[in-house]
Amino acid sequence: MRVAVLHGPDQPVRCALLHERRRPGGFDQAGESLAHWERRRLAEDVWEVRYEVGAPGFGWLVSWVLRRLVRGKGRIIRRVLAPGSFPRGSLETIATVFWVSAVVAYCGTLLGQTLAFAAPSLHASPLAQGVGSSVVRSDVLVALPLTRLADRVGRWRMLRITLVVAVLATALGGLAPSFTLLVGSQILAKAGATASALLATVLIAEVVHPEGRAWTLGFLVLATALGAGLCALAVAGLDLWPSAWRVLFPGPALGLWLLRRLANQREPARFRSAAPLRLRELWSSGHRRRLLVVAAAAALFNLFYLPASQFRNQYLRVDRDYRAWQISAFTIGANLPSGIGLALGARLAETWGRKRIAVIGLVAGGIITGLAYVSRGVALVATYALGEAVGTMAVPALAVYGPELFPTRLRSGANGVIAVASRVGTVLGLLAVGTAAQAGFGFGRPIAALVVGPLALAALVWRAFPETKALQLEQLNPEDTSLPLARDEDGE
Repeated sequence: MRVAVLHGPDQPVRCALLHERRRPGGFDQAGESLAHWERRRLAEDVWEVRYEVGAPGFGWLVSWVLRRLVRGKGRIIRRVLAPGSFPRGSLETIATVFWVSAVVAYCGTLLGQTLAFAAPSLHASPLAQGVGSSVVRSDVLVALPLTRLADRVGRWRMLRITLVVAVLATALGGLAPSFTLLVGSQILAKAGATASALLATVLIAEVVHPEGRAWTLGFLVLATALGAGLCALAVAGLDLWPSAWRVLFPGPALGLWLLRRLANQREPARFRSAAPLRLRELWSSGHRRRLLVVAAAAALFNLFYLPASQFRNQYLRVDRDYRAWQISAFTIGANLPSGIGLALGARLAETWGRKRIAVIGLVAGGIITGLAYVSRGVALVATYALGEAVGTMAVPALAVYGPELFPTRLRSGANGVIAVASRVGTVLGLLAVGTAAQAGFGFGRPIAALVVGPLALAALVWRAFPETKALQLEQLNPEDTSLPLARDEDGE
């Protein structure tokens, strides 16, 4: 239990984290967002606050936010936070899933960050790199049955398994004596990481209130950025000796400490209440169109953004003669503005609507990022940073459609199928860029040409996607309408 004495006005705090209600001598919380909250008056505008956050690893951040709000400050914080309020237990779920996502993001992006350095030591040509990167994307064939099992045996149980697969397979990659074996180990590593990421989005969708799903999934993107950022930071030392890249692969093993916390989690009320469904029901008339539309969207998104990310280091190193420390500095510095776009996009997706924000981010962000791959010098850094900031606005709006548009006992399996489609787009993009680079066109111009992907996706979203802002999952999926949700346990 945390105890603090704070100075602030006699006004209730109302935000996504806390809705206070007045009681004799002070305030307590009207909902149950926090594990515990009470504020007692000591003197005029002086309060004793006793509280427990219930968000592992984020107690300091939530405490800082609440202290500012009690003091009568934090107008910007209120505007950044999601509308509505988080249900009971959801903050713990969000925090736990965040740290798992950070670990598997490291596992999933490590090959892309180190490929430019591993390839020479393993004698892999640009074409071999493109083919190897494409083959690694077959991980989704392993991830699909894992995600489907989550619809049967539980999300948390499978999240434990996929975390172990991602971490151990990543560590094995550091011992690979050939490029072929490195690719083989990373198929398993990425399968675990992919399945973990999909299960994370499903868990968030099922425990967070309707006005907070896009915002929370946007927050989850920060976990991916954290894991990828650690990779980018570590790349700075890979020029020291040819096999220095191997040192980065055992690192994710530290994430196994999360297994104990995952073992204590209870399945969401929606999952416990829903009856099992067969995967083939995705092809019924009620789900087929949604599945095809979202799958096509995933393929178009990855057609551009995954090759742009995968080959960024090669582009900087080969086309623009960057050294290792310059690549690391570019990756970290140019990606920092994306946090602004992410926060703005997550909030606006809940207030303006998913479709509008997705289209703006895809069109503007795609064009500007494409320009970065035909630029140099200051223009390269500026256009890439701006493109990342604007393009990232679309991520929270698009991320919610996968878990929102399918019923509970098909949700994980459907997102596994969508992941297969996303890999198709990825493989096509990687092969196109790898083949063009092998033919002497470099990496930049082929990547820029693939901007047709996000532009086509923007048109698809505008014409074919429903607007799901502030709607309950049961409103979007009539099959789940009659579920006897344990609202007193998980709330919503």
